[in-house]
Order: sequence, then C-alpha cells, then structure tokens
Amino acid sequence: MLITYRDELGVVCQEVENGSISFLEGKVYFTSNGTDFIIDVFYIIQINGA
Repeated sequence: MLITYRDELGVVCQEVENGSISFLEGKVYFTSNGTDFIIDVFYIIQINGA
C-alpha cells in the first residue's frame, strides 16, 4: 500500500508496512521502512491499496 502526502519539503510517497494505516482524531498513523509516522489527515493526497 502506498500513501502520498505533503510535507515542508514537497510531496512524499511512502510504502506502508503491513498495509496498515490508522486514523484517529485528525491524524494518520502508519509505519514505513521501520519508522513510525504521524501525519495530519489534511496533508494526505492519496492512498493506494493493493
């Protein structure tokens, strides 16, 4: 699964481990390459699943 979002440097596309994305209180939680991410849902551009 891929998630595309904006950050302070531009557009980022990350592959999500285990295809697990969680949404809670306006935040998106996921893990990519062993790193946990917490992003405001406002910055999400696209989520592509398999």
